[in-house]
Amino acid sequence: MHILPFLTTAFLVSAVPAAHALMVYELEAAALNGLPLAGSNTPKALTVMAGDVIDFRLYVDVTGASGNPALEGLQRGTLSLTSSASGGISANFLSTFLFSGPFGSPSFPGVLQDFDGDLDVDLGSTSTSSTADYIRTGNTVMVTSGTPILDGTRFVFGTVSVGVAAAIPFSSVSVAPVVPDFISPLNDISRAQYMLDGVTYNGTAFGGPVVGQPVILNTVPEPSGSVLLGGAILTSFALGRRNGTRMAS
Repeated sequence: MHILPFLTTAFLVSAVPAAHALMVYELEAAALNGLPLAGSNTPKALTVMAGDVIDFRLYVDVTGASGNPALEGLQRGTLSLTSSASGGISANFLSTFLFSGPFGSPSFPGVLQDFDGDLDVDLGSTSTSSTADYIRTGNTVMVTSGTPILDGTRFVFGTVSVGVAAAIPFSSVSVAPVVPDFISPLNDISRAQYMLDGVTYNGTAFGGPVVGQPVILNTVPEPSGSVLLGGAILTSFALGRRNGTRMAS
């Protein structure tokens, strides 16, 4: 972490509110089966069925102090992506991570494996002592060109796709980034490196990078199944009324 000569570390930490998110990995759904999201589907919640493919875009939001016009930037980041099911749905990462242009060289796209033990395919690792299997960029240049957001900048980190392999009605799966918890000294520059209000920090500053809200994939019965179920209920109700009428007579 680069500290200005006339400022102490304690001052820099106190200069930014503790609750202020400084570097945030934000995963959003961008397309469903190759088409833009429509209907009730949003970047954070979608209705899916077996066979669907969801294209995701991963952003990194770097946010500085309110009203400070100095630049925000992003150079390095290390993370994993997980698909965590509540049961009844299986969603697998279909390919390794594709970095966007500024972060693509050198880069490491992650390893496809089930690192959380729920029998679907995640992307990355949970190791605390090695960066080998993680999604990570070794970019040597601080990137400052991105999309302006309130008091900061949003960077497109890259894209990845997830396929729904099996889906039982009314089940759900959470798809989200995971920030590694490396042991020292990997927790610094290997975890993250970014610029905040013109000052460069590493992955241990201000508690390190955080993640935004997960993307939730929900399943519902297929239309044909719903129609059959509704028809069965109505038939049963009608038979019950007919039998009741006969008994009364």
